[in-house]
Amino acid sequence: MNSKIVIISLIFLSSFIFNSCSDNTVTSGNPENLTASYECPVSSTTALTHFFSVNLKHSGSTLSGDVQSYDSSDTHKGVLTGTFDGASVSVTGDITGTNYDFTFTGSLISTSPKKISGNLVFSTGDAEPIPVEFVETVAVDTSIPPNPYMFESVFTTPNPTGPPVIFVHGMGGTIREWDSAMASLPADFKLRHNVYRYQYDWQKHIEVNGIVLRDSVLARGLVNPIIVGHSMGGLVCRAYVKNGGAITKLVTFGTPHYGSPLAKLKNFVPWLGLDGPQDIVPNSPFLTALNNDPVDIANRSKYYLLAGRMGGSISGVKWVWKESYYSQFVKIAYYVMKLYYPNKDNDGLVSEDSALLTGGGANNPLPVQLWVDHMHEQYPIISSGMYNYVIGL
Repeated sequence: MNSKIVIISLIFLSSFIFNSCSDNTVTSGNPENLTASYECPVSSTTALTHFFSVNLKHSGSTLSGDVQSYDSSDTHKGVLTGTFDGASVSVTGDITGTNYDFTFTGSLISTSPKKISGNLVFSTGDAEPIPVEFVETVAVDTSIPPNPYMFESVFTTPNPTGPPVIFVHGMGGTIREWDSAMASLPADFKLRHNVYRYQYDWQKHIEVNGIVLRDSVLARGLVNPIIVGHSMGGLVCRAYVKNGGAITKLVTFGTPHYGSPLAKLKNFVPWLGLDGPQDIVPNSPFLTALNNDPVDIANRSKYYLLAGRMGGSISGVKWVWKESYYSQFVKIAYYVMKLYYPNKDNDGLVSEDSALLTGGGANNPLPVQLWVDHMHEQYPIISSGMYNYVIGL
């Protein structure tokens, strides 16, 4: 593999589909205008190998536009030139500073969304034609605002028989992340527990957010709560414990207990350089201190850590995802995680050993939840195993 880890744009993300060339060419008296944003994933017979993000412009028979690829240190931009005669598409990509210049020939096989299927040949290296598709996509807005702090009472019961339960969202999320779970809580759960949600400012240091959670719990007189945290929220909960917060249990979904290398990619998504996301970089000062903290270690018998796993496979030249609901963002993140950790399974953003705090002395009460991605671990319909575990508390 190239010494730099090549990754796809975190800006132009889309469906992750390969098809071989076929006879499904779209023809019409009025040729389709190909102006759109596309992604083009490239695979070997065993793995995903490259991604290209494309903004294509079409005027008459002329195609032009820009193409982008990324590695762990920089963004590489290039230009596209080509032609479209109403049936055949021919494109050349020239990407500055890389060995990924290419030529592509193919045809339009679908118009909604637009799909251009054909063969790609790299200008250097392996000159064998590679079957690929350029698939129309929608650019993703990567700007996420900060959150105001909130501690919300969701359900109360006059005589609860169990401890209060607090739900804590993940990075970039809000208390609304739990709406589906709150709406699905069964009556007997609401009779056993008073239920709360905590919203924090994910842009701030995780330690700060854990202290605010501690103070919020103390201010309301809540005693030994069960806390359920998704993603970064699980680390906020551990910071709560580290700073003197008492618990009955801590349950985490897809929490990067050992960090996630995606947090290092601030060259691509600037907000990853903020304090909170930087705390999730593997071996960050925050994680190093937390994972060696005696109070945290002493409480790990009360930690119940759950993980999901995304997946897909190559059938011929076509990559098929296990689930159709995987988002554009998380598909790309899964690919990047596989570049960092080829032999580790992940949920799209967090490797399983990180989510389970493998070797750390915590409990892993459920098998890894197959084909559940990071973005849906808190949704009852999709992640029923995790949800059923929580409502059984």
